[in-house]
Parts: sequence; structure tokens; C-alpha cells
Amino acid sequence: MNRKSVTLVEDNPETVEIIRNAFEVEKYFKIQKHFTSAEQFLESPPSLTDLFIFDIHLPNMSGVELLKKARAMYPDRKITMYTAIEDEHTLIEAIQNGANGYILKESTLENLCRELHVIMEGGASMTVRVAQKLIAKTGRFQVDKKIKQLTEREMEILNLIAIGMTYHDIAEDMEISVNTVRNHLAHIYDKLGVQNRHQASKIFERNMDPQP
Repeated sequence: MNRKSVTLVEDNPETVEIIRNAFEVEKYFKIQKHFTSAEQFLESPPSLTDLFIFDIHLPNMSGVELLKKARAMYPDRKITMYTAIEDEHTLIEAIQNGANGYILKESTLENLCRELHVIMEGGASMTVRVAQKLIAKTGRFQVDKKIKQLTEREMEILNLIAIGMTYHDIAEDMEISVNTVRNHLAHIYDKLGVQNRHQASKIFERNMDPQP
């Protein structure tokens, strides 16, 4: 299997090493390019990469400012923000400027890799707590009170359902049984008041859409 290439912009060497080691264990991603600042990235932007990971709090130019420039340069590439700061304003600014994901550095390495998989599959993956905060932002995002009832695990499964993963794929990805996936979905459908995965996905997607 060809591993997905990653361009990482991160100024903390310990974080870089942690991500690199996680990718070596996971065997799906690999760090192709590493830059320590936005300016360094812009001086020599990579021509080929599958996924960009930007730290938000970079020296000088911020990760969000870099995101704006990178999105114009790479309109079809996947870009995710990776940060220690759970800030609502920055989260919304990043999503509105084209970030495909927003992941907290406190996430386990397993969850980091899992969410990067979701992003590569076309999902709008975010750390669950961050996603719930985004959903709760009234006036800027559509809000469905039902979705706030879901647990973290249920939100994670709903995200995977929304990007079209099968029960078997979800079970394999989350290292649980297919029957457990079905049980979680039964609870999700009940809480959302829907009868199938299509209806549930529509609710999830609606709550991920920013409003003018």
C-alpha cells in the first residue's frame, strides 16, 4: 500500500517526533516535508502531498493565516489544524477558511490517526469536543439540539457513517465488533429521531455547515 504523504508545519520538535513515530507504527501516513514556520513553508511550498497538518500557534505568521494562503494554492488538498488551544473563535475562523479538520494535541495518537483517516476519506473530522462546541455556536452554524445528546463515541460513529463507511469498516477502524456498531447506531437513531443512516447523516452534515 502506498502511504499517504504529509506536509507538517510545526515548530515544536517533540511534537514532530511524536507524530513521526505514530505514523511509523500506523503505516498509513508518512511525513514527506516538515517546516518549522509558515514563512519557511511559503518560501518552498511542496508540489506533491496528500495532506497538510498546520500548527495554529506558529512563530510570526499564524497557522490560520497560513491556511488562508495554502487553501488558495492547494484548493483540492486536505488541510487540518493541529493545536493545543481549544479556542472557539479560532476554530470557526479555521473552518470558514477551508480547514478540513481541527484536532487537539491532547488527542491520543490513535485518535489522531483515526481522524486523519476520516479527513482523507472526505469527512469533516474534528476532535469530538471541538465539533460539539462548533455545533453549539448559535447564529453561525445550524443547531440541532438532538445531536447534543450524543456521546463522544456516538459522535465519532456518526461522523464515519456520514462519510459512507460500512459497519464492517467502522468496526475495524474503531477495533470493536460489528454488533457493537449496530448497537451504537440504534442509540444514535433513537436520540436523533431517525430511522436510517441516510437520515442521520443528513442531520450531521447540516450541523457541520457554517451559516452566512
